[in-house]
Amino acid sequence: MSIRWGSMMSDSFNVSNGVRQGGILSPYLFNIYMNDLSLRLKKHYAGCKMANLISNHLFYADDLALLCPSQKGLQELIEICEKYAHEHDIKFNTKKNVVLIRRSKLLKKCCSCSIYTL
Repeated sequence: MSIRWGSMMSDSFNVSNGVRQGGILSPYLFNIYMNDLSLRLKKHYAGCKMANLISNHLFYADDLALLCPSQKGLQELIEICEKYAHEHDIKFNTKKNVVLIRRSKLLKKCCSCSIYTL
């Protein structure tokens, strides 16, 4: 592996360890690394309308939640994530994936959305 900073490239080196799980650096690196995915998801039309805002994803620590009012829209968001993962050699942990369909009266009052968490 080597690191590029602007036009400069470091010498090649081997990587033997990653960032420690639960370490203070982990969420910051996650946010930096996943920022491009966030930008791609923001460009997509699918999402939940809350007041005048439309949102289709939430990042927290090392978790990602996709928000969408329809299964078709959710599938499109998942495909964006899959393409990004393939391009950046990311492997989502399928054992930790969850789909949550929430249809409560309170949710209907505040936003036009069902929430799917992956």
